[in-house]
Amino acid sequence: SIQHYFPSRTDLMCAIAAYYQELRKQYEDDFFELTFSNDVERLDAYITFILKPQIRSGIYISYTLLAEATTSTPELMKSIKKGFSDHFNRACGILEPLTPQLTKEQRMNRAVFISSAADGLKPFDPSYPDMAPVVG
Repeated sequence: SIQHYFPSRTDLMCAIAAYYQELRKQYEDDFFELTFSNDVERLDAYITFILKPQIRSGIYISYTLLAEATTSTPELMKSIKKGFSDHFNRACGILEPLTPQLTKEQRMNRAVFISSAADGLKPFDPSYPDMAPVVG
């Protein structure tokens, strides 16, 4: 087993998390070096980008490690949370010129919603007027 090469299971999980976070960061760095003709085109390209299998596989592994870390490994939890935080902050930067009327927290929520939707989740937060269900 590959765990044989690591002092502990935690060390193995941290190494896997670090590998996928670095891979994701490289893909994101490549994306953010691109130029776009306008902000809408940039957002559209970003959504297409986060749906790429290379990005999705790293995020799925991060979610799996996150689930493990919440119960047993604080240092892994910290590392994974930083990776997600970096990802969402970059997404907020894409949303900012399109949504100047929103607070940073509102943009962060939308970045999380976009990422969650890319993961196949249907986030719903009725506390936002534009997210409330339509009655009628």
